[in-house]
Amino acid sequence: MQTIDFIVIGVGIIAILLGAGLGFGKVLTLTSKGLIGKIFTFIICYFIFGLVLETPFVVDLLDNFVGNLKAKQNAFCNFLILIRIDLIVFAIVLFIIVFMLMQLLTLMIEDVFESDGKVMQVVNKTLGVILSCLVFIITALIYFQIAYLISGTNGATYRFLEGSFFRIDKLYLDNPLNSFIELIKNMK
Repeated sequence: MQTIDFIVIGVGIIAILLGAGLGFGKVLTLTSKGLIGKIFTFIICYFIFGLVLETPFVVDLLDNFVGNLKAKQNAFCNFLILIRIDLIVFAIVLFIIVFMLMQLLTLMIEDVFESDGKVMQVVNKTLGVILSCLVFIITALIYFQIAYLISGTNGATYRFLEGSFFRIDKLYLDNPLNSFIELIKNMK
């Protein structure tokens, strides 16, 4: 086993203990309020950006937006089209919607999971473990994507992950988040 495998085991145990100790309601509150909430909102938006962008409703809406800008025929509108203002506006609106939905969801279910019933406590702890492990996995995937974009397979990160028992090096190379970068690159 490589050093990265022991790190994964250690962080995994910390995530499990943190999730079980805090429970789902508190982990959800932690990941949805304040600065951490905004960071997790950004991460969620990053994950769903490509999916929502491909829906016919959004495609039509953005096409109409760009069409209106093209109809103006002035330098400022051409500049806005050049910098892809449609994607910028879409990302901002998506962030606001996801943040508001996270706040609403947290308000609705936080107290339910923090009740004193024995069954609810087991469910709370179990879902807390799942959520905290999910946060760990998402954070690792984002780190791997950033490291891959910076140094690819020639950098120190890949050499550190190479030969991992848990196949972390394979996950580094075939990160599912890389498909989002390719989607944005291939847009019209």
